[in-house]
Amino acid sequence: MTTAIHKLVVGVTALGLAVMLGITVVQRLQNPSLVRHVQPPQPVLQAAAEESPLARLMREAGEQPDNASVQLELAKLLLYEGRTEQAEVFLDKAQVLDMNNAEVPYLKGYIATVRKDYARAAELMEESLRLQDRVDVRISVGMLYQYYVKDSAKALAHWNKALENPAITPMERTQILTETDKLKKAAQ
Repeated sequence: MTTAIHKLVVGVTALGLAVMLGITVVQRLQNPSLVRHVQPPQPVLQAAAEESPLARLMREAGEQPDNASVQLELAKLLLYEGRTEQAEVFLDKAQVLDMNNAEVPYLKGYIATVRKDYARAAELMEESLRLQDRVDVRISVGMLYQYYVKDSAKALAHWNKALENPAITPMERTQILTETDKLKKAAQ
């Protein structure tokens, strides 16, 4: 009995290989070349010749080393690409050039979050808030305190302060109210 099963398995496998070989031969006859060399359209060639945003910002940063906004934009682009170490270098330069820019400590806090240094991230975002009170930063630091630092009182304080901000959007208000409701339910 095992010999019959063995012969059946070998036969089915051979048949499968024969079918695959047949399909391959037919496809090869119908499409002799699997690779087609096509000249890209002219706009694509022009776009390839143009400078990428990263290259442009790197050039501008070299040409204008004292321009904090160029350093900051370059850092943001590098962060977007996930290159936190390089972004941090340009954030440090931007901070030296413009110590009152609230975006710099906020982005450094983001980097600390990526590195899972949540206490440092909260500290940096608090620094950002001392420079400029922004709802989105208060939401972020509240989330850090609630879910990572495990300090619900500080989270609630930031969210309540954000609710008082006249620049709050309806979506931000909803997000904060959802989080504060979770806190109240957990406390009960």
